[in-house]
Amino acid sequence: MTSPMPADNPVEHKPYTYWQHGWDKCKQQPFVPIGAAATTVALLGATASLRSGNRQRFQTFLRLRVVAQGVTVLAMVVGAYFLTNKAEEAKEARHRALIGLPPPERPVVDDNAHLYPTRNKTKVSDFTSRLRDAEKQQAIDDAAATKDKIAAAKNE
Repeated sequence: MTSPMPADNPVEHKPYTYWQHGWDKCKQQPFVPIGAAATTVALLGATASLRSGNRQRFQTFLRLRVVAQGVTVLAMVVGAYFLTNKAEEAKEARHRALIGLPPPERPVVDDNAHLYPTRNKTKVSDFTSRLRDAEKQQAIDDAAATKDKIAAAKNE
């Protein structure tokens, strides 16, 4: 049996440094630092080629830089997408655990499902009928407004 900790002796936490934060981000999205390093290497190679006067190699390194930057941006977007989904799933799991609900069931994937779902025809027809009713009401309102204008012009 453990004894409770005294209130005057709080647990000491080590400060979370900038380098630790950076290392954690590198572990979460490993392709981003790899892409940044590739971009840096391409820029250094382009600089060295420009200084030596080799214009063909300089152009090659600049093209490599563009490719490396594109891959890095793609890695950032994909990593952010997956991290966001993981965070949302963790938040939902915590919420369900707090209120005592079991974890959600994973949906069963149907191999014969269509890529695009079929339209619900009742919703479309319901919308069109409401649109027709609104157009009829607008025509009635316009006719009444026109009659009011004619009556006002006769009274003048």
